[in-house]
Amino acid sequence: MPSRYYFVRELARGGMGRVDLVVRQEGSFRRLYAIKQPHEFLREDDEFRNMFLDEARLAGAIRHPNVVSVLDVGENDLGPYFVMDFVDGVSLSSFLRALRGERAPVEVVIDIAIQVAAGLHAAHELQDERGQPLDLVHRDVSPQNILLGFDGVVRVTDFGVARALGRSTKTATGVLKGKLGYASPEQLCFQAPDRRSDLFGFGVVLFELLVNRRLYSNRDEQGPARILSEAPPDVGAERDDLPPELVELVFELLAKDREHRPATAGEVEARLRELRRDFPDGPSLKSFVRGLVADEESAQQDREQALLLHERGELVPWPRREPTRRERPRWMLAVALLAAAAAGAGVVVLTSAEPAEENVPVETTRALAPEAPPAPPVETAPRAEPVEIQPPPPVEVAEPPPVMRASRMRRPRAMKAPVRETTAVRESAMMDRASSVQPWGFGR
Repeated sequence: MPSRYYFVRELARGGMGRVDLVVRQEGSFRRLYAIKQPHEFLREDDEFRNMFLDEARLAGAIRHPNVVSVLDVGENDLGPYFVMDFVDGVSLSSFLRALRGERAPVEVVIDIAIQVAAGLHAAHELQDERGQPLDLVHRDVSPQNILLGFDGVVRVTDFGVARALGRSTKTATGVLKGKLGYASPEQLCFQAPDRRSDLFGFGVVLFELLVNRRLYSNRDEQGPARILSEAPPDVGAERDDLPPELVELVFELLAKDREHRPATAGEVEARLRELRRDFPDGPSLKSFVRGLVADEESAQQDREQALLLHERGELVPWPRREPTRRERPRWMLAVALLAAAAAGAGVVVLTSAEPAEENVPVETTRALAPEAPPAPPVETAPRAEPVEIQPPPPVEVAEPPPVMRASRMRRPRAMKAPVRETTAVRESAMMDRASSVQPWGFGR
């Protein structure tokens, strides 16, 4: 069955999978989607497969404007996948980086927080087909999993580690799911999380939005101890333009004991909406995000690119298989050797066993590589009378020469006197060129 989706570009890639931007083209109908699929090496992992399908099932059951919708689930030769709405915008982590140390207006922060709370409340209130609550807990509320749309709508995404009744996969005892810097104290103590555990992560996100700095770093060895024992921070001491009600809310969200936190995300949303009334003249979230990240690629640019590729007949059906890490070095080596043999240059090209860094443009890689010094010209005598020259016998090489660093390569010494071009001289020149090995990509 031919694919209904065509590849446009890669949106994101992680250790467990990737998200591709695709276009569905049927007649005059054209729409962009995002497709999430795990890496091929996880295809046969039954536990991960069940967790992946659980994420699709749970996210697909939530129908709310502040949650990224899952529209379809399928499977192909590369494993299971699910289709999501494409959000034209940026992640909250990218938004914070774009601030460049500055702080967002209070009105903008409250607008973001209101919609995140609304999305979390919709997830927490999810019920099964019989109307029974599923007790869904996201467990990974962090800036990477919050998307800010250029339309002013904020959406919660990535329920990959969510916990709910009826899931086919269960978390083993002593296993922490989610990002360490946003984990609640009860999660660090390996207690069963509930909706108030998500509110702790939401409090960390809200603090970082207000002051634009990390509260608990994932790389800090003392991070878990700080989360468990350090008193909740006073955000009012960091920023003096905050209303006391907002400072108090952040303090409650970061309480060590979950009993001292708000009961539901719906309660948090209501309190934030009440606070927003005190800022009637502030900038809107839509205008602020567009002005801050105007250089980001928009959906309009992606639509134009997809249309151009379609008109040229260059759209590639999705999925687009890429060589695995184990296949890539041998594949690159084979292509390089075939190219060298076809050119008759006699140059052996070696590739590193380490895979190239992902998502780095080729132009950037070449710019970082120093250029190799040019070889000096070889002086030759005037050509002699034509003679019949037999091709040289093949040269057997026991093992390829080692790859030399560009900074240690030296110019070969020039020949002192002209030499008559004979068969022996040509063989010697071919061996000299074969021994001048350059690392792959240098001087290209």
